[in-house]
Amino acid sequence: MKTTRYVIISIILTLMLLGNNDSFSDGKGGISLKIAKSISLKKDEIMNFIPALELKNGSAVEILVFYYTESVETFTYTEDENLSHDTRSGGIEALVKIKKNGRLERAVFIKAKGSGKNEILKNFSDRLKSVIEKK
Repeated sequence: MKTTRYVIISIILTLMLLGNNDSFSDGKGGISLKIAKSISLKKDEIMNFIPALELKNGSAVEILVFYYTESVETFTYTEDENLSHDTRSGGIEALVKIKKNGRLERAVFIKAKGSGKNEILKNFSDRLKSVIEKK
């Protein structure tokens, strides 16, 4: 059942990203970044946080960012005239495809959270590096 859900999500993500012009490739065939149109991040904002990755010969990484939000503040006014304030951390979610010689080796969904853009992207970068370096 989980496999079916992942296949459906992958198809939806691919369709969402087909019309996206904001894609990036590092020119070496190593890292490809695609961002859904509805996301307010630019490719260079994300790539500035992604560390130099040592990929094996013939390996490539495709990153499909499909969700991003900065921290969310909620103000609630109750019936007894109390005002409450709540701040939730923001996050980013992506599908990472790791390919070897053009064939899909592994696909992983990753999430990262943080209290602002820099923290979110730093945590995303750390999570991405651990996924790619995992054997």
